Amino acid sequence: MPLLSSPERRRFLFLTTAGLLAMPFAPAVPAAETLSTTIARITPSVVAIAAFDPIRKPPLRYLGTGFAVHDGRILVTNDHVVAAAGGKPIAAVQNGRRLTLSVLLRRRDTDLALLRLDQGRLPPLPLGKAAGTGTDIAFTGYPVASLLGVFPVTHRGIVSGIKPAEVPRGNPRRLSGGEIRRIRGRIEVLQLDATAFPGNSGSPLYLPASGAVVGIVSSLKTSGPDPADALRRPSGIAYAVPVRYLRALLKDAGLAPSGS
Repeated sequence: MPLLSSPERRRFLFLTTAGLLAMPFAPAVPAAETLSTTIARITPSVVAIAAFDPIRKPPLRYLGTGFAVHDGRILVTNDHVVAAAGGKPIAAVQNGRRLTLSVLLRRRDTDLALLRLDQGRLPPLPLGKAAGTGTDIAFTGYPVASLLGVFPVTHRGIVSGIKPAEVPRGNPRRLSGGEIRRIRGRIEVLQLDATAFPGNSGSPLYLPASGAVVGIVSSLKTSGPDPADALRRPSGIAYAVPVRYLRALLKDAGLAPSGS
């Protein structure tokens, strides 16, 4: 092949570059679109958890969030959400429907509870594996439902660290021997760089791309002594129970965990 002269070489390079620029390239899919697709799959499995009192006006007092696992009849939430019902019947609310629940199993030390739908079932969420520091996460729940309305809200962030759990609140003398042994066995929680609000307790913590559950949102750090500070000045720090404790609870209940 004969060598190109300088003017011909410049013309060749110009035409080649122009052709490359004119080639159609597939645009990168924004992360938000992937998360939007995942949220659409997650939301039908997530419910608001409320205490039901027919003589109260309104009869529902919203306490937190829950989500379906196993066969779709089992819901997961925090133990402190169930305790907040004060002995009143517990209900799940979704899309204006009130679904009655019964308590299946509770663990105060890991702050988890299993509930059973008395009728019907929801799409169960798959359980993922351990999430390490730096993992991108999202969670969907019903924050401040009594004020903002009963509709699902999603937040996202990262796992910023893994730390020992605090001793459960309340009278430590009432802890069982098993609970004390588990506390001494270094129960851990995921610290999240994410904003959560009252009502997010029990929300599924999941991977934005796959929707696999890696934890259960359990608490948030307030920026002041007044609980209302969680609304006025959110700290941006929340905590979640790792999914391995949910797997253990399902095993204790004789239920095979969903997902891989």
